[in-house]
Amino acid sequence: SNFAPVEELGESILVTCIQGRIPTDFTEGVYIRNGGNSF
Repeated sequence: SNFAPVEELGESILVTCIQGRIPTDFTEGVYIRNGGNSF
């Protein structure tokens, strides 16, 4: 398991789309899903 803390990078970004696909507001193309069925 990988539960190590991570540092926050960059500035916060207002995300206007939260379902369906990766929002274009993610400038680095980062998408993280956290939940019971993450696949």
